[in-house]
Amino acid sequence: LTLQAIIDETIARGWSFVAKVHLHEAESFDDLEVTVLTNDRLYALEVTPYELFGAADLLITDYSSIYTERAALGLPYALWCPDYQEFASSYRGFREPEFLSLETTNILHSVNDLAQRLTPRETGTLS
Repeated sequence: LTLQAIIDETIARGWSFVAKVHLHEAESFDDLEVTVLTNDRLYALEVTPYELFGAADLLITDYSSIYTERAALGLPYALWCPDYQEFASSYRGFREPEFLSLETTNILHSVNDLAQRLTPRETGTLS
């Protein structure tokens, strides 16, 4: 499952895709036709990253701990971890034991996993 496939599926269903990226990764999104926000851009708009995360209908993240806050608040999230096995065995590994025991429904393995979370935008709800 590629980032481009996630973007394409999101847009095909009428949703907007906004990428909040680390400053040093912003250039890697140049070829993708999506809105890219860094902390500096958010602060210029007088929006904090947490306000953006809280306003999202669905947060898709990788290994960031932001998913734990969404889960605790009962807000929808999905994990995109295309390098899960490699990351698990790396020097960084997983610090959170709960990450390893997450419900598999929260991990995106395919476009179908994402499609199950998105309803057509006109309904404005998540399934």
